[in-house]
Amino acid sequence: MEPIGLVQWRTEYESGIEEIDRQHKDIINTLNKIYWAIEDNKAEGRIQELLNAFDFYETEHFKLEEDYAEKYNFPRIKELKNSHNFFKTTYKQLRQHYNERVEIFQPEVQEILHLHSIMNKWLSIHLITLDKELFDFLREKIPPSP
Repeated sequence: MEPIGLVQWRTEYESGIEEIDRQHKDIINTLNKIYWAIEDNKAEGRIQELLNAFDFYETEHFKLEEDYAEKYNFPRIKELKNSHNFFKTTYKQLRQHYNERVEIFQPEVQEILHLHSIMNKWLSIHLITLDKELFDFLREKIPPSP
């Protein structure tokens, strides 16, 4: 089995917006819990936890980021939404595949690894590209909290 690795929180991921940072940390913690469950051979049944976390992420979290982008006229809002839509489409395909498999039998650890790996890679790239651009932009627009 190829190692999938942990996601480490880095200061470059910080948005300066407490709610967004908390949500990013929560999703990273969920990915890391799944990683450790796989490493400890306790992944069976944990995929639902990962899916539930991403259900929230792909609806509420993206909406929050996009609301900030719209409110402050982020010039790359279209690219941000396209990136979010790519994630949503990929996630929905994986979710549908998982749901179809659950009706027949429990998904195997390989499927959990696949889902984890895709989400891990997308998140790591997204946080240091479009999200970083958005947060750098917002820091100029929103005064720091006292």
